[in-house]
Amino acid sequence: MEEDAKFLKSLGLNCVRIPVNHRHFIDDLHPDTIKEEGFKLVDRIVDICAAEGIYTIIDLHTTPGGQNGGWHADSGCNRAHFWEHKVSISIKPVSRR
Repeated sequence: MEEDAKFLKSLGLNCVRIPVNHRHFIDDLHPDTIKEEGFKLVDRIVDICAAEGIYTIIDLHTTPGGQNGGWHADSGCNRAHFWEHKVSISIKPVSRR
């Protein structure tokens, strides 16, 4: 990852968007369990980019149940189930970090 940040800096970039899947932070089958390793990975990426003077934008790219019906949203169908999904409550502790 360090090499990637150095390469991006060499291109003149000063900001990158980091897409992350909600499954880095929570498990669909155990919605009350927060996965610390997901936060450690994001922290590492942010620290590496910061060392090169690169800002990061963390993009929660998927949500439990899917935030829309697109293939890229992990909904598994053509409808967003985020607001109905049993894990929706668990996103709150993640967003407070």
